[in-house]
Amino acid sequence: MPYSYGNFKASQSQDEAIKRPPSPLMLIAGAGTGKTSTLLHRIRHLINSKTIEPDNTLLLTFTDKTTSEITNRIKEIIGKSADKITISTFHGFCNTL
Repeated sequence: MPYSYGNFKASQSQDEAIKRPPSPLMLIAGAGTGKTSTLLHRIRHLINSKTIEPDNTLLLTFTDKTTSEITNRIKEIIGKSADKITISTFHGFCNTL
């Protein structure tokens, strides 16, 4: 059965990406096709299946605006455990290191 949560209904390709075991993954698709939603739901699936822990999860973006949007969206999807995920821009994360 394809992955679905709330209003999000995964296509076959999205379902495969969401349910894929932890490993490098590259999503290539056009604008507005659900890449970000797929990645956020992949994180939700991996956390809920106890495959990964939120405090061992790193989510990097390119801009502060996107970081803010992603933070809000992941909190809507997984709730309080999103507070344990490190979410930052690439530059901000490297600066912290």
